[in-house]
Amino acid sequence: MNDHKEIVLLVESGNHGCEIEAIRRQGYEVVYLTTGLLPFDFKYKCLCERFISDKKIYQTDVLDAYIKQLVQEYHVKAMYTTSDFLSYAVAFMAEKYGFWGLKPEWTKSYIKKHEFRKKQRELGYNTPSFYICHSLDEGIAVLKNEGKPMVFKPVNGNESMGVKLVQTQLELSECIKNIKNISRFTGQMIEGDIYLLEEYLEGDVYSCEFLNGKDGLSILGITNRQLSPPPFFIELGYVFPFQNECEQRIVNETRRFVKDFKYGIGAGHIEFIVKENNIYILEINPRIMGWPNYWMINQSLGCDIFGLINELAITGETSYFPPKTKRVSCCIEVTPPIQGYIRDIRVKNDWARHPDVKLIHQYQQGAFVREASSNGHIISRILTVGSTKREAQELAYQILQDYEIHMILKPEVHK
Repeated sequence: MNDHKEIVLLVESGNHGCEIEAIRRQGYEVVYLTTGLLPFDFKYKCLCERFISDKKIYQTDVLDAYIKQLVQEYHVKAMYTTSDFLSYAVAFMAEKYGFWGLKPEWTKSYIKKHEFRKKQRELGYNTPSFYICHSLDEGIAVLKNEGKPMVFKPVNGNESMGVKLVQTQLELSECIKNIKNISRFTGQMIEGDIYLLEEYLEGDVYSCEFLNGKDGLSILGITNRQLSPPPFFIELGYVFPFQNECEQRIVNETRRFVKDFKYGIGAGHIEFIVKENNIYILEINPRIMGWPNYWMINQSLGCDIFGLINELAITGETSYFPPKTKRVSCCIEVTPPIQGYIRDIRVKNDWARHPDVKLIHQYQQGAFVREASSNGHIISRILTVGSTKREAQELAYQILQDYEIHMILKPEVHK
């Protein structure tokens, strides 16, 4: 065993590998294990003690073999993931090898939407009506019986991938075909032979970010959500931390959830919808809100969120203390206005140098893009921070006005 190096095992990053830099700042080496299926910024690869890529890592026995070898070779201080897909397998391994982590028997229900709905009902939580379907015929029967549009959802996945409001047989058939294609592309990480049809709830959407340790629960803040109109559910913008009359209800429901679901040690992101006087938990993700929104948390709270998550995994305790003065951060997400080939995105002023601004472009020059149907189709993000919500939002919209999306359109060929 190499006793001189203290190692953190990071199993699949949901943040393009940004955590690696934070872990290294705390003096730990990183062994990174990945399926190679999620986006990763390879500038972080050189910061790793070892970089292991294997598409079969999502299989528990394969991951177990790697972990067994690594704990024999290194002085491992912690292991965790910031990706939804491997949260159950990593929770299982953490418990097996004596590391702090989530409770595996409960984590499995977080990443399987139908299992989560069942557990919610069992514990007395509000839920939309839902149906578990395995075929087109089963789904058609549900649509006929309900007589109204239903939300099609894969049983696992993130970034609203494959989620769509459907009403007709054709729409349902297209969704099933799409999710089967996604399943093949991801090596069955996303299941393609089962899906949910769920009641469509209209209301205000929020999320709560938190850290849970053996010393208690730390609420980081509430985020609001501005979504595109149906049939797709694309996040177009949000503010953190968001405050209104619903804030305390959401915090209370988060505390209730952490207790009832025996959450364990780790970060969490719960999405809610508030409809009239009812509050519903839409889903739970065993991580903070998705990339690149760690920047918003860091800027608003004056912290290093990945450093806090790493300390939590090592010690089992949260070292977060709410700042006396919080700033407010804002995100606007830019989607393709039309279908075509992206030539480039130009921003008239040099906003990238502004200390309260972060611009992220997510496209390849010449890439073909369609009108967005999920969060995965966002081509640019505008992140800002200010002393107030108004200040942050005004800055973000000022930048948006400077945006120019240059696209190449080609005529359709009808043979």
